[in-house]
Amino acid sequence: MGEIHSKKIIIKNTIKEVQRAISAFEAFAVQYTIPPTIMVKVNIVLDELLSNIVKYSFPDGQEHEIDITIELFTTGKLIIQLTDAGIPFNPFSTPDPDLSIPLEDREVGGLGILLVKKLMDEYSYKRQVNLNITSMVKNNF
Repeated sequence: MGEIHSKKIIIKNTIKEVQRAISAFEAFAVQYTIPPTIMVKVNIVLDELLSNIVKYSFPDGQEHEIDITIELFTTGKLIIQLTDAGIPFNPFSTPDPDLSIPLEDREVGGLGILLVKKLMDEYSYKRQVNLNITSMVKNNF
C-alpha cells in the first residue's frame, strides 16, 4: 500500500477537546499535503462523530479519553479510527432521515451521521473488548 504516515491523538471527552483534535488533524493534513477539500470533509466528520461521543457516550459525567488514529497512505487513502470506552452505540445503525419530509415534521437527529456517510467513502463500527471503534476511509485523492 505504499508508505504510511500516522498520528495518534488522545483527547478528553469535552467539546473543547474536539476542537483540539480537529486542529491536530489540520496540522497533519498540511504537513502531508492532504487537499483542502478532503481536509474540510474530514473536519466535518470529526466534529460530528467526536461531538456525539462527548455528548452521549459517557453518561457517568466523568472524564474519559477518546483515541483518534489517523493513517495516510501515499497511495491516496486516509483511514481515521475513533476509539472510546463509552456505552455501546453504532452510529451507523439508525435509519437515515427521510429528507422528503418537511423539516418541521422530521424527527430530530440523524442528519450529522447522514453527512458522515455522504462525505466518507467507507465507514464502520464495531464493539470490541468494551470499546467502541468507529472507522472511516477516504480514498483516491
